[in-house]
Amino acid sequence: MKKIKFLTLLCVAMGLGSCNNTIPTDALQGEWQLVTMGTTAVTAEAQPTLQLNIKEMKVNGSDSCNTFMGAIANITDKDLVFSELATTLMLCPETTMQVADSFGTAMKKVAKYEVNDKQLLLKDDKGTVLLTFAKK
Repeated sequence: MKKIKFLTLLCVAMGLGSCNNTIPTDALQGEWQLVTMGTTAVTAEAQPTLQLNIKEMKVNGSDSCNTFMGAIANITDKDLVFSELATTLMLCPETTMQVADSFGTAMKKVAKYEVNDKQLLLKDDKGTVLLTFAKK
């Protein structure tokens, strides 16, 4: 009888403990369009996109000049880390290349995220917003 009570309590504790780590897969899943980089609005001519496939732990998109792809190395209810991203190497106009370079640099720093009101905020390890996306 004591074993049954113990196992029941253990299952309840594990179930409650996992409530804190639920990943909002439906909210994250899909295609996102960059709105701001830091506090700077992105122009329509150079607007990176991000495609997240949480179930397969994959990421891909466009940095406004090149396409990129990679894996989601770690994801929790607050943390999001990408593996090294593979990128095509096309030549684009200077202003587009600047956006692409800044976007790539920011993506390497992503450590945390927040989803609210159909917006995805990608943050560094200190919580500073690097990239703000809108759901497509």
